[in-house]
Amino acid sequence: MNPIDDVVAHLSKTNTATDENTIYVTDMVKCSHYRVLVLKNPQLRAVTTPGALIGTLIHEGLGKVLGELGYLTEAAVEVEVNGVRVVGRVDAVDDKYIYEFKYSTGTGEPQPQHILQLKIYLYMWLRVNGEKKKGKLIYITPSGVKEHVVDGPVSEDEFEKLVEETVEDRKAPRWRGECFKCPLYYYCDKAKK
Repeated sequence: MNPIDDVVAHLSKTNTATDENTIYVTDMVKCSHYRVLVLKNPQLRAVTTPGALIGTLIHEGLGKVLGELGYLTEAAVEVEVNGVRVVGRVDAVDDKYIYEFKYSTGTGEPQPQHILQLKIYLYMWLRVNGEKKKGKLIYITPSGVKEHVVDGPVSEDEFEKLVEETVEDRKAPRWRGECFKCPLYYYCDKAKK
């Protein structure tokens, strides 16, 4: 093992399904079968891509520096829906915005799954803290930083539907072309090959 393998093993212990009654916000914005595979095969949590590793390290670094600058970082939000615990961590919060940071090798144009993730956080923040905020989706790309404002949370009905679809494994894949980018593609019985 080398130091990078150690980092991957350490990072794979977070934001991943560990029991059937808990889902993470990230589970709600990707293929529902990913969660099922990881629940059945916990060793798959360590399967990652170089891009995901870079994104995680950027999150870690930004969180540390923004925390020193007075932002609330990695703020935990948790909501229960029909006996299912929904857990998330907001990247950063100030008095006006919830921030979601993404690493991308693309153009930095907003992706639907990232917009949905931020809208879920806006909903959960409002429900948990009673504060309505706007969202900022910030892409860090090799060519620069792109910022997109996201107004408004998902509705309660949309949130509950996403929880249900995820728990019942009804959105596999959730987005067109998702299978080909998935690190579990070769392990998946539902992959669009």
